[in-house]
Amino acid sequence: MPRQPIIHTVPQPLEPLNIEEVRFWLDIMQEHALFIKMGLPCDRTDLINEAQNFIREFDTLGNRAERVQNEKKFKELVSDAYDVVCEFHRFKRHLLRLKLTCKLAGSIFPIQYDHLAREAEYVMRLFDKMRTGRPGLKAAAKTQETSFWVRIMGEHAALMSHLIDPSERSLVSTAREFSEDFDALLLQSNDFASMLSHNENDVPSFRRFLQDVHTSTRQLRDFKRAVQEMIAQCKLVGLIPEMLADHVRREAEHFLMILAMMEKGIITCVTATEPECEVVEAIEDMEEEICSDPVIECGETVEDCEDHDEEACYEEEDCEEPQANFNIYKSPAVNMDDIEDIEGIEDDIDDDCNSPEPHKTAPVKQKPPKYKWGGKWPRPLGK
Repeated sequence: MPRQPIIHTVPQPLEPLNIEEVRFWLDIMQEHALFIKMGLPCDRTDLINEAQNFIREFDTLGNRAERVQNEKKFKELVSDAYDVVCEFHRFKRHLLRLKLTCKLAGSIFPIQYDHLAREAEYVMRLFDKMRTGRPGLKAAAKTQETSFWVRIMGEHAALMSHLIDPSERSLVSTAREFSEDFDALLLQSNDFASMLSHNENDVPSFRRFLQDVHTSTRQLRDFKRAVQEMIAQCKLVGLIPEMLADHVRREAEHFLMILAMMEKGIITCVTATEPECEVVEAIEDMEEEICSDPVIECGETVEDCEDHDEEACYEEEDCEEPQANFNIYKSPAVNMDDIEDIEGIEDDIDDDCNSPEPHKTAPVKQKPPKYKWGGKWPRPLGK
């Protein structure tokens, strides 16, 4: 009797991009918890302990991510990670509310808490796609991804300009120029998101814009890398820890990877093909549960919460507030050179308005070229 063939069950291979994305963001979230712990006032041991709990949670999830080998375990990991990120998002928003109502000291700016919370919302949407079997980054929308990351890059540059010692005038000035550059790119990105909201295919001008974003992001990445190296060699004066410099550099590297995926056609969607409301609804459901507590009514403001204990007011939000619309109206840009022309001739208008000879406009002052980071440091001063 012939032997029956043995059927070997081969596990379904994991999507490399998905698992690497999960590992990357678990590391980022753990570092967020560490930065929050370092920036909290020493007398708020309750918040410090909670931040420490999140550090342990993300460390455990990170270790699981290194060992996951099949699709079933991967979905379980992503589902658990999604729940932890949701709680971490609530914690960040709670800290922001305390900061804005002058109930929390420490060395973290309010915009930093908002920055960290928006990254958590981004991860929640990403993990929500993965846990339901949908592709992660491959299903991303180019316009929304670009707007999100350009804003993140601009806030990194602004934060660095505040954390580098004022005596480092050249470095502070360079960081501010990067911040202004990305602020302009963000406005342009939002304009493209509006103009392409009903287009299935991108246009040449948007592809050129993505090249501009890629160039600025690469230069900012090089600047962050130089700052990190100077901190490691004790050649920079400031308040930026080396881990934070490395953190923002790796996020810039991640954005460059996303831009490369757009260029190579891995990310093809120009705008969102389906409303990403699942995570938004989950956040709203959590807020409704908090607002349905008999201690806190949905119409209460932050001032009304002052009489309640802090735990009851945890992450209290206005339940009636609608979700912000992504596509907002942008006023047309103003050419500053035109303004200079107007200011240069306005004093002569009264004298020349009755003159038969045509008025001659004064030559426009040329602005000095904007400094672009070239990847070399130190650069010659005055050049």
